[in-house]
Amino acid sequence: MATLNIQKETREHAEVVLKGTLSTEVITPFWEKAIAMAVQEVAVSGFRKGHAPKERVIEEVGKKFLWKQAADLALREKIDTVLEEEKVVPILPITIVFAETEPDADVSFEITVVTPPTSTIEKPQDVAQKSLDALPKENVAEELKAAKRAFRTQVRAISKMKNPADVKEGDAKENEEKADEPLTDDEAKLVGFENGKAVEHFIEGEAEKAVADRSQQKKRGAVAEALIAASTYAVPRIMIADEAKALTEAFKKDVVAQNMEWTEYLKRTGKNEAQLTNEFKPQAEKRIALDLIFATILKESSFELSEEEKKKEEEFAHKLVDQGVDHQKAHAYTHEQFLREKVWEYLGIKNETAVS
Repeated sequence: MATLNIQKETREHAEVVLKGTLSTEVITPFWEKAIAMAVQEVAVSGFRKGHAPKERVIEEVGKKFLWKQAADLALREKIDTVLEEEKVVPILPITIVFAETEPDADVSFEITVVTPPTSTIEKPQDVAQKSLDALPKENVAEELKAAKRAFRTQVRAISKMKNPADVKEGDAKENEEKADEPLTDDEAKLVGFENGKAVEHFIEGEAEKAVADRSQQKKRGAVAEALIAASTYAVPRIMIADEAKALTEAFKKDVVAQNMEWTEYLKRTGKNEAQLTNEFKPQAEKRIALDLIFATILKESSFELSEEEKKKEEEFAHKLVDQGVDHQKAHAYTHEQFLREKVWEYLGIKNETAVS
């Protein structure tokens, strides 16, 4: 707005600052209104509230204060027009700060507006492919071998626990030394399998799945970091704070699930919950940034689920409903997850074991 000499400044965390000046000509029409409001609100000794002469009220609160109040009234009458002309959309109540001034003088002001989060990224597929090409080549055979060894060791330990009387010191070391040896029929039967061949088939499948999952996590992690680094985004502080709190709550549940009291964990780390939440803020910002990037890709691309995917989506949503999740929330969450998988596929990392 030209009459206010607005200067627009974009800052971090989706904040926009509008600086300007209210002239005396703009403020003066609100002077009497500011006084009238003060008469109703200010208690003056010797008078009932709302009945003191305006001269006494002016004397009580001061002309400087009232002039600033008049400036506030003047600006708030124009604020919607200012925001519209500057193309600024607030998502939280705006903050207005006035500079110190004298009565009957121009008043400088600063409006801080928290705007919706934004994200821009160019050629996300190229960014994703470049990050994938930079990953070290995987030795699938060695990883599969290591996974099978780990599963065999774990299954052997479980089988021995079926007969506690037979458990002895040194079993753990012995199980690791026999990690390359297939399980016997007797060991298999102790953990519910028909024979050694059946349990080995199970281990083979679990090992392949574990290796595939790890590989996918590495790739998605690398692509996510690359996308975030290549994008320009702005996330409001309040969103980061809320996400950090959510991460803290999730972490708290993990700690409790490991049979440790939360207060004991905090005592051991020498931190309080607020400090931990603050440490989660960088991770929280990245999570939101990635969501924004995915939303941008979804908006700019036309992804459609196949009939098979729609069927799986419906089945998964019904499973959530059966578990007590609200019907609408279950379907909305499931649809979002399936669309995210389409984005990952678009970025070159198809999930072979997608939500189903």
